[in-house]
Amino acid sequence: MRFPRYQSIPANTLRFLKHDYCFLCAPLIRKDCAKETLRALTDWLDNARLSILEWTDQPGDGRYAELLTEYFHARGNQPWLSGSHVRALLLSASNADTYIRTNLSGGRIKELRRLERRLTDLGEVQYICVADPRSLATWIDEFLQLEHAGWKGVGQTAIASKAAHQLFFLEFAQEAARRGHLRILALLLDGRPIAIKCNVLAGPGSFAFKITYAEEFAKYSPGQLLEIDNIRRVHAETGIEWMDSCADPIHPMIDTLWGQRRTIRTWVSPVGRWGRFVVAALPLLRWLKRSVRPAQAIAENSL
Repeated sequence: MRFPRYQSIPANTLRFLKHDYCFLCAPLIRKDCAKETLRALTDWLDNARLSILEWTDQPGDGRYAELLTEYFHARGNQPWLSGSHVRALLLSASNADTYIRTNLSGGRIKELRRLERRLTDLGEVQYICVADPRSLATWIDEFLQLEHAGWKGVGQTAIASKAAHQLFFLEFAQEAARRGHLRILALLLDGRPIAIKCNVLAGPGSFAFKITYAEEFAKYSPGQLLEIDNIRRVHAETGIEWMDSCADPIHPMIDTLWGQRRTIRTWVSPVGRWGRFVVAALPLLRWLKRSVRPAQAIAENSL
């Protein structure tokens, strides 16, 4: 996306597209031609009449991050790290039981087992994983309905609250299902879904797209129980080495169940002379803003 300014500075800016359901903005690049692709980007930038390229929410580790660092050095224009955060990551262990014992305390494991036993007092508890494209359409609808029935529906933040968002999710999920990349996990109570999770497979990795649960069963932590089942299924799925939570930087549930973290960074790189000047000035401008705000607050409180 193009913008005529970067923050308050007049500088033609190109920013990686990030919509509401985009949790990683790294471009799709084939491994066997990654360097050539980045060189082609360089050639295009030199003629694009830009000053700033913002690399929004890029992986901060792995081979792609290494290639990006090499790319910045090759251009000779030092980028500015404008933002960085970490989020939960699941790295497969030798087996699921080892992972759970390593990353959860004994007390936490006992508590989750207790909650599951209490749930079984209400009816038959069943965990399922749906991968068959012929069955996934029904479960995609089940997920949308369950999410919309809760607080997200009340707050109009559920996927089904906006027609455009629902259309995006349906097309995305249906295509992932057609390619065999969609997995829907569900926790059932007497056949009724009380927690549903959507996962997307991608090569040796996977992404936890969304999870929802029936709020009337909140005291039994159905979302957490389904996450434990998810850990087991990730370890059982052939070829899956990791799962990205796609969660907020500080997530009260997933951060306590998954033991690893991945770094997400946003870089600002200059294009041309004006861009180099702007990027060089950005750290000072941020410092000035942070220094001025406390001073303004003190002045207002002293009036």
